[in-house]
Amino acid sequence: MSSLILSVNFKKGWPCPSIVDRVAQPGSGVTVFEGAVAHIDPSSDKWVLGISAGDVTQTPYVLWNGAGGNGDQYHPFDPTKHYAQAGYGGVQGISFINQIEVETGAFNGTPAVGDQLYAGADGKLATCTANTLKAAGVANAVVVAICTEASHKMASGPTNVNVISFVPDMSKRIITAAA
Repeated sequence: MSSLILSVNFKKGWPCPSIVDRVAQPGSGVTVFEGAVAHIDPSSDKWVLGISAGDVTQTPYVLWNGAGGNGDQYHPFDPTKHYAQAGYGGVQGISFINQIEVETGAFNGTPAVGDQLYAGADGKLATCTANTLKAAGVANAVVVAICTEASHKMASGPTNVNVISFVPDMSKRIITAAA
């Protein structure tokens, strides 16, 4: 399957007419990008990067469709225009409650196959263990995904991007940093 955008590729489950998605504008001071993991702030109805530490009520979404400067189908991204984002005037996110497998360039470290992943405040996925959380200065984190393929090159699209593959994990497990 060819890449929908330069730094995110839906390997399984998208496009799908019954997929749960959301379109919103980025929150104040929030810089979104393709492949980032974000949630909707219920008070502003806008995208916020990552999943707050220990907050199992936030539904994670992977952002695409012009979120980072390349735009859907390689059109330039302009947050003031409607044509660059899903036709709805916002940045689209695909919910983790869907049965999808995604390649994303938005990750930190070197996740391995089978690693539990959390979404940091920078919107990037990272390995979620007591020791990695301690090293990152994170007290506790919600597991949001499982790594299905370690870092590799995504050759589709006009550039090669280092990506990992993941499937959502909505078990809402919380991992606490090592003491």
